[in-house]
Amino acid sequence: MITGVFDMDSVSSPIGEYMLFMEILLFEVGKDGCAEIEIFIKSTKRKIDDNLYLFFQGFAGIFNCVEVSNSEELAIQVDGKKQILNLSEKESWSYINKEYGIRKYAPTLKCKSKHVEAAKSILNQFSNQGPSIAVHLKNGIRSSGKADWYNANVSEWLKFFRIAESRFKCHFFLIGNEALPPEMNELSNVTITKEVDSNLITDLAIIEISQAYIGSTSGPAQMAYFGSSPYFSYKNPDHHVELMKSVVGTKSSFVFANPYQNVYRCHEECIRIISDFEKVFLGLTGKRPFEGLP
Repeated sequence: MITGVFDMDSVSSPIGEYMLFMEILLFEVGKDGCAEIEIFIKSTKRKIDDNLYLFFQGFAGIFNCVEVSNSEELAIQVDGKKQILNLSEKESWSYINKEYGIRKYAPTLKCKSKHVEAAKSILNQFSNQGPSIAVHLKNGIRSSGKADWYNANVSEWLKFFRIAESRFKCHFFLIGNEALPPEMNELSNVTITKEVDSNLITDLAIIEISQAYIGSTSGPAQMAYFGSSPYFSYKNPDHHVELMKSVVGTKSSFVFANPYQNVYRCHEECIRIISDFEKVFLGLTGKRPFEGLP
């Protein structure tokens, strides 16, 4: 049994940092996947809501997930056990890159089967004959009411979806709980998953089983990063500059990524999105590109 302790009080982005933590625990499990994982979520400052708790315990390999509200309770729960603690985001990426260099593989993040089945139900209900494409567009709003300056350029994505409606035979599933323009919900090639009663872990399962992921470099995007399907995501070049340098250097991909898995540090523009997606779409439909993207 692998015992992990995730300190909610120490993280700024619980979704992304927890998924990195899961990847670290899966490295500890090993390639044969024989060991099970128990996780203790320490949260002294706030109660974990049902959606977040479902997310925490929703990954394949987790045998038990327990919320603890103070250090004394945690000490009792893990007494005598070897514990693996969560690291900072930068330290987590450093660990993952180092372990990949040693082991030459990166574990695949997977959701439990019940969440995969829920995702399949959504995809089967709304997808047409072409590929299913998962999309996440960061569109955060601060408590002050101001939008985050590193949000996705939603207007450029709306232009892309409108053009894609007639150009690409596929269906886009927009995951997440961000506010999106109502026009997106009117497009025949787009399903906004929160409108069809999806939740966080089901959204991640949608990324897992879709033919590709496109969109923002975000916490949920890590479901694609630690998978085998094609993806490209955009990262505001002025956001997390030093972190991105330490993680990918001057490249447009992680060290463990395939050639058709890329993170582009640039601002989104409709014409760029079309170009990047066309290469992926042609690969998915067997009409060429892929191989040495970009």
